[in-house]
Amino acid sequence: MRRIVATTAVLAGAVAISACEGVGQALSSHTDVLARAGGHEFTVQEVSRLLIDNPRLPAQPDVVEALANVWIDYTLLAGHVARDSTLESLDLRDVVQPEIDNIVVSRYRDDVVVVDTILTEDELRARFDQDQPGLEVRARHVLLQVTPDATPEVRDSVRTLIADVRSRAAAGDDFGALAEEYSQDPGSATRGGDLGFFPRGQMVRPFEEAAFALQPGDVSDVVETSFGYHVIKVEERREPNYEERKDAFAQSLKTQLVFEAEQAYVDSLLEALEIEVQPEAPDVVRELARDREAELGARRRGRTLVSYRDGRYTVGDLADLLYRVAQAQLAQLAAAGDEEVQGILEQQARNKILIESARRAGHTATQVEQDSVVAAARSMLRAATTGMGLADLQPVEGEDERAMIDRVVFEALVEAAAGRRNVPPLGPLSHFLREGANARIFMQAAEEVIRVTNEGRRENLPELPEGQPVPTQPVPDGEQTEEQGG
Repeated sequence: MRRIVATTAVLAGAVAISACEGVGQALSSHTDVLARAGGHEFTVQEVSRLLIDNPRLPAQPDVVEALANVWIDYTLLAGHVARDSTLESLDLRDVVQPEIDNIVVSRYRDDVVVVDTILTEDELRARFDQDQPGLEVRARHVLLQVTPDATPEVRDSVRTLIADVRSRAAAGDDFGALAEEYSQDPGSATRGGDLGFFPRGQMVRPFEEAAFALQPGDVSDVVETSFGYHVIKVEERREPNYEERKDAFAQSLKTQLVFEAEQAYVDSLLEALEIEVQPEAPDVVRELARDREAELGARRRGRTLVSYRDGRYTVGDLADLLYRVAQAQLAQLAAAGDEEVQGILEQQARNKILIESARRAGHTATQVEQDSVVAAARSMLRAATTGMGLADLQPVEGEDERAMIDRVVFEALVEAAAGRRNVPPLGPLSHFLREGANARIFMQAAEEVIRVTNEGRRENLPELPEGQPVPTQPVPDGEQTEEQGG
């Protein structure tokens, strides 16, 4: 059953991006230190060693920053493990609050959304015949491409040609031969335009609507999509079997009915609240997405991004959300247009309104439910410590706790950089671990890391024939390295 509130899953996504230094810190930091956290330092020489020994990792700023972020998070985590190997002392309630909110809203939904999901056999069969779940068609097509910047004259010319192809196909000309002669779809033209069987949802909407409206042997009118102009011929239809599919279809239909009822209720709840995104909000969102670790005072956290009757969605609300967002999504948000950002803000305001409404109605998560969510988060955190080899920290002779943590974390990074160990992402726990730990990355040291790395890699290269240039950086052989969460 779908939930009204869609929140990012706890402990999912990449670890938090760096808290890059301000001007004062940049001037005072040492160029031989890339990162600091909890009294530990990650030096230029250590990072360079990792990169020199693993030439498939490109020596470039984003990789250096990713390594620094992984080092910070697991150094801080190792410190907690050294003090309490069970991690029971960590208070994770704030980290799992979104999951607790989901429980509250789900309970509210069940209370206020009433929908009849009992279907008679006749009703189920009629809806099955209407929706035809699992229907597949085998089709051929001829595509004439048109670029988005094509002139009207060019479009008219292409349209005239595709109309002629359509007329010949409808008159009985061999469709496969027409596709081989005219189609500009490199994937199907040599096969006579044959696309094989495909279900709904696989093709772009105009193409899909035209194809599924045809019976075997029918030829479509000219269909325009973002790819250009198409003529489609359906060769076969594979009809779904009702008896084989009716149980699964009945369950999916009930889920759909509940979802539709939820949406109708949410729309009625929000209709009178006059939700309004502030004009400057998109710029504020993009700025925060570019640096979610930026220091936010109480005044800035209280700044309104979205207003609605009797409430508002603030910069602080957004900042708390962004700590749970993967870095790739942050990059997309930082580059998003105003309209897309406004839509995201409206959705988040809707989520907040629903949570507030649920609480006002007296709905809560039981202590057992809250404890269960916290326990699941703690279990995932313990799994991360095990995955990075930090679960059983033991000092070697003459080693204090600080030296032990430095050693085991660096050994884990060596294994990870070589591809022998996966780096479990910590998601919102990254921010949780960094709070009060004075975690900093000094990106001006990245240039020195890259210089030392390239110099070391050149020294490791075999002798080249006279006259052959020495590469400044190894080039990956085409295999994609695993992205290091930062």
